[in-house]
Amino acid sequence: MPKIILFNFFRLFIFLFLLFDFGRIIFLLFHYDHLSGIPFGEIIACFWNSLSLDLSTACYLLTIPFLLMVINSFHPRPFFNRITRYYLYLLIFIYAVIISSEMALYHEWGTKLNYKSLTYLQHPSEVLRTASWSVGLLSLLFIAIQTFAGVYCFRKYFNLKDVPVKGNKLFALLLFLIFTPLLFIGLRGGMKKIPINQSASYYSTHDILNLTAVNSGWNLVHSIVHNIQSL
Repeated sequence: MPKIILFNFFRLFIFLFLLFDFGRIIFLLFHYDHLSGIPFGEIIACFWNSLSLDLSTACYLLTIPFLLMVINSFHPRPFFNRITRYYLYLLIFIYAVIISSEMALYHEWGTKLNYKSLTYLQHPSEVLRTASWSVGLLSLLFIAIQTFAGVYCFRKYFNLKDVPVKGNKLFALLLFLIFTPLLFIGLRGGMKKIPINQSASYYSTHDILNLTAVNSGWNLVHSIVHNIQSL
């Protein structure tokens, strides 16, 4: 059982990193005209420079699956994996919406999805006046494609293995005691006094590459939390 639990957990980690990078590829392909004159090596470097924020984001997102796996180790039941699967499907859809929204947003305003851009949703008429119908339709198409591709790949290559019926209380305790601090360190971005921020992914003089490297989900949540705290 311990091998299956750890195997499932690390598969989720790998899947999330691939999900993040898939979104970056879609974003870069959609805005290929903004990459003219930029060396290919510098473009590819955004995937390397994104790792620290991606790791932090993955640790945040895996908190719920981790707790479910601890419970599943203590008291194995098939529905714990089922809940985790549905949770991943929801994340896939949310990231598809975020990435597709950013494709349209960057095309129109040159920015990522953030708190300020969300406030414009309070005035739909302004959004409709500035947005291109073709870009809007493409965004909806990409939401469908990204969601379908993400769910298909997860079910095909990363699906969770069921845990044997017999639980292991000692393993569940060790899993919780060892991985809880590791997740906390990961989501903070290390042992530094100051938690990780967007600057960890900035590496280029080209704005589009820095924006691509920054994890979209992390950026959106951070922007919302920061602005709500400032109110």
